[in-house]
Amino acid sequence: MDFEAPADAWYVYVGVAIISVVVAGLAVGVSTGPPPDAEQASSAIEGATGSEYAASGSYEHDAEIVTIDHQTLTMENDHGTAHSSFAYGTVVPVNGHERLENIAYGQSFEDAYADELDDPTSHATLEFFAAVEDADAENSGRELYADGELTARTVAVRNDEAVAVSAEPMNDADLSEDFEDEFEDEDDVESIPADFYVQAEGKAIAPMTVELEASEQPDLENDETLLEALFGVVGAVFDWDESVVDAVVDFWNDYIWCRIDPGVDCPDYDVEFYQDHDAEVFVSHSGETASEHVRPLAPLEDVEDLEALETEDVWLGTFPVDVEIRYTGGELLCAGTLEDWDDSVECGPDMTLEDYDEPHWHETRGDVHYVTLVTV
Repeated sequence: MDFEAPADAWYVYVGVAIISVVVAGLAVGVSTGPPPDAEQASSAIEGATGSEYAASGSYEHDAEIVTIDHQTLTMENDHGTAHSSFAYGTVVPVNGHERLENIAYGQSFEDAYADELDDPTSHATLEFFAAVEDADAENSGRELYADGELTARTVAVRNDEAVAVSAEPMNDADLSEDFEDEFEDEDDVESIPADFYVQAEGKAIAPMTVELEASEQPDLENDETLLEALFGVVGAVFDWDESVVDAVVDFWNDYIWCRIDPGVDCPDYDVEFYQDHDAEVFVSHSGETASEHVRPLAPLEDVEDLEALETEDVWLGTFPVDVEIRYTGGELLCAGTLEDWDDSVECGPDMTLEDYDEPHWHETRGDVHYVTLVTV
């Protein structure tokens, strides 16, 4: 008996068609392309890291996901995953950090950080390092979505110069000691100021002007206001040398005690107090710390027997005190408000180059810092 079906039977054609569709489906599901070429990508990176000077390299790829971790590279697409490493230098992936991306694509460091370079109290190099550190913490060792081209650039950055400025009120130990026998409360004694201590560290390109403005002038007709101003929240500021300290103290003793003792006649003092003051501080230097004691002074007016008192100036104000420090006749460097004796106004970088001695991505040769940035 012959069980073979005719070759032109309809069900033979249907069966062959079904088998063909299944085979075609299996063929579509099987990968036919290669995974990304991680070795070529590493070579592009080494074109930047292996150079003695600033350099760059790029590589077009078909990876969808790229992971960079110091010296290792992983690239992934639908066809598989490839791994590679580079022998020289380490890099930081900077995707998502716009300014660093711009530098990786070719913008100069000077253009990217122009604002910081123009600001005398901002250290552009340190700001750049801080941004690189953030990108490293965020991106290194993590999967990044790729855009089809890997770009690596080694950037050479020289040290920026910045000046750190601070101002704070300072009491005078000698004057406080002279008053210790008169007042039981040591806090009152310690609140007697001598001047405002202004410090500059770094490179100042010109002398600085310190502008001080107290909140108000004391009411000299009110004993409590005067005493509170002198021995409480604010004190008097004197201009003296060692030979006239006693005369200054005696002058204020006479004035204060005659105001609070009904049995004592006050000398005929007509004192005018000023609350504002400008003082020039010369700190034009490089690489050192310079400090100045700024005495905000105003003349005593119509004081009887002024020469006998051997003092010329006095200043009295109340907190808060507004402080502005600027290059003389020019740019504002620092501004703030002193709320009390323990307060200070500080402007300038809050980090140093030593903070970035250890990161894997930072190499220093001479006074030049090299950092390699990568976008994927």
